[in-house]
Order: sequence, then C-alpha cells, then structure tokens
Amino acid sequence: MSSKSLVDRLRSNERVCAFWHMSAVPLMVEMSARVGFDTLVIDNEHGPATLSETIGMLRAAQTVGTQSIVRVASHERDVLARTQDTGPDGLLVPMVNTAEDAHRIVDICRYPPLGARGVAASVMKASGYGTNSEYLKQANTQTLLAFQIETETAVDNLDEILTVKGVDMFFIGPGDLCASMGEIGNTSAPNVVARIEEARDKILASGHLMGTVPRPDASAKQLFQQGFNLVIDGSDIGLYRSALEAKLVANRASLT
Repeated sequence: MSSKSLVDRLRSNERVCAFWHMSAVPLMVEMSARVGFDTLVIDNEHGPATLSETIGMLRAAQTVGTQSIVRVASHERDVLARTQDTGPDGLLVPMVNTAEDAHRIVDICRYPPLGARGVAASVMKASGYGTNSEYLKQANTQTLLAFQIETETAVDNLDEILTVKGVDMFFIGPGDLCASMGEIGNTSAPNVVARIEEARDKILASGHLMGTVPRPDASAKQLFQQGFNLVIDGSDIGLYRSALEAKLVANRASLT
C-alpha cells in the first residue's frame, strides 16, 4: 500500500500501470489487489456495475490497500456526485469534447472555490462517514480528476479545454478517437496517430498529467517513455476470455 495518494504518486513522476475491471465482481477486484496490482480502474462506462456494486469493488480494493479509479458512465450530476461520494481515489470521465463540458464537470466534482460540489462530508463513504475531519480540505487536491480526450472534436478544442482549472489529468482514448475519424478499429492509421501525437504534445506542454491505453503500435513501456503518467493495460474480462480460449484448445487436444 502506498503512503501517498494516487494523485501525489502521479505528480511525483511515478509511472502507474493500472488494470481494468469490467465484470462488476468484487471478488475479482480483491484477487487483482492480492496478486499485487496497486492501481485498478473500475469501468462503469462499459461495465454493468450499479452504485452498490461499485462500492463493493472499492471496498475490496481498499481492504488490500489498492488504489482505485472509477470511470463513470456519463457527465450527469447524479452519476458524478454519487460516484465521487463513494470514495474512489480518482474519477475518469469519458467524452469531454469542449471547454463547456470541462467547466460543467469541474463544477460538479470540485468543492468551492474551484467548483460547487455538494457538501455531505459528515455522512458519505468518501470521508469515512465523517470520521476524516480533513476530507473537505483535501478532496480537491487528493482526488484525481481525469478527462478523456477521445474524439476529433475534443482534439480540435484541446487548447481551450486545457485552460480549465481543476483538472489533474487528460487521458487520450485512441479507440473512440479513431472511430470519430472514420477509422474505427484502426488506431494505427497514420492520420489517427498524428492526432494522438498532437494531443500528447499539447498535454505535455500544458504541464497536466497524461494517461492512455496501449495500442498495437505503442506498448505500455513505449507510452511511459513518451511521457505518459498512467497507462491502463489489460482487463479482467479480457484475461479470463483468453485463459478460457487456451483451456478450450488444451481440452480439445486431449480428446484426440
């Protein structure tokens, strides 16, 4: 268990290689944590988890001392606010395409003076149900807020988006970016790579933290060498499917 918050680990130039959890199963989260993953990402955009299941997964990680980011399903106030009140170490917000999007999300997720997050620190899980008397002072600086840049519109608007205060990290999503450019499934297309590199260079120049996922033309190691702070590599469902496929091949071979 790190003695630093996730956001402080990243700000101190620690490279963080995280792992996706898509299955909404706390037992799987606990297993990943006990194996030794120190940072997990609970995916509520493409995964089926309810808020109660999210709390169960966070608790499974926290029991072992593993830090967690929740990727939320939408920009809606109830989704952002209720998820943040469950106490993840960070929020990953998809499809931030304009500075207006960014301002609205910061307003929901940050306490004054940065935003207008609702105050319920005496009762919510994030503050230990009121037992952490420092929570209100620490929340703005110690909870990672990451915005996904994953459409051509977002890259077009990136200069303006980067000026919005209260955002810690910008996370380049190559899968949706290539789809928005008419190259669905082809993250290695030269025009897609050019826009990824354009976004990467602007984020680096801005001084913000930066995250992404590996691509066929860019491994996690290569991405860290390019200046990315967070890379999310692999998922519980993906690994389970691959293991099942390998086991099926082995089982069928034993019958011949």
